[in-house]
Amino acid sequence: MTSVSVTTGARLHLGLLCGTQDSTSRYAGIGMMLDRPGWRFSVDAADRFSCEAGVDEVRKRVVDILPRVGRLTGLTGLAVCCRDVMPLHAGLGAGTQLTLAVVTAARISAGLPRQACSLELAAQFGRARRSAVGTVGFDRGGFLVDAGVPPDGGQRVVRRFSIPDSWRVVLLCPASGRGLFGDREEAIFRQDHCMPRAILERQHRLITDSIIPSISQSDFSGFRAAVAEYGRCTGDFFSVQQGGIYSSPAIAGLCNDPELQSLQPVQSSWGPATAVFAENPEQAEAMRQRITFSFPGTDLRCIVTQVQNHGAVVRSTAPERAGYVVRG
Repeated sequence: MTSVSVTTGARLHLGLLCGTQDSTSRYAGIGMMLDRPGWRFSVDAADRFSCEAGVDEVRKRVVDILPRVGRLTGLTGLAVCCRDVMPLHAGLGAGTQLTLAVVTAARISAGLPRQACSLELAAQFGRARRSAVGTVGFDRGGFLVDAGVPPDGGQRVVRRFSIPDSWRVVLLCPASGRGLFGDREEAIFRQDHCMPRAILERQHRLITDSIIPSISQSDFSGFRAAVAEYGRCTGDFFSVQQGGIYSSPAIAGLCNDPELQSLQPVQSSWGPATAVFAENPEQAEAMRQRITFSFPGTDLRCIVTQVQNHGAVVRSTAPERAGYVVRG
């Protein structure tokens, strides 16, 4: 059995569309993959299952899924080491990326091929029950348009687009904040909130008439404006459940400031992570400095990242093929 490492990015989800069960907009939405923050796991042969991680919650999550990993791969032991950590419950899809990274590494360690599509694998571990953006993003990266759960039970369709390499994202996230998750999130979806048809049509028009064309034409201003409008509309629909357009009071306070409003911030999923888009690295760094200077004394994490136009990177360290990249 070979030693394997997997490095993932983070997932921005720019808004879930909630149509009725018989509609074509059941849990549709858009999002993209970022190159940081992310997970980096390594797995090695062992006589039992174990996990080394600097965060107890991360270690518990990995340990909880390892018995199922064993049944899936036939392995009876695996030593998992978490080398890079991303925040959980911050709206960045950390749980899905963690699960797929560990399971993918284990499969390859057991001599199995990397899955071409992770949707079935994700479902086995309770992921991608609503959005498929993070799962397909793990495989392929880029900007993703998720058509949602097909009413006829057919195959889910997720289209992928490459974002211009020069574009950047300034990611804002309170160090102590968490979005909705677990039982509270499940309770919301059990109430089966459905968007009015007018909202669904508006969001679909933004996707097809503005967001996708702006990506294809490298029209940054058009992209930022359309994504911001899409995010505001979705955030407004879920404002009762999450306490406003932004789930974090700290982020809401920042985003109500006219200076930050002009940068058109967009919350990811339930937040609190919020994205500000920049056209190039220089503009992104200037934005980061401007935000940091304008809002001192907060626990805000503010980092510059970029779209990850490839899937998670998997490397095998087998002696005969040292450093071999299985697929990124």
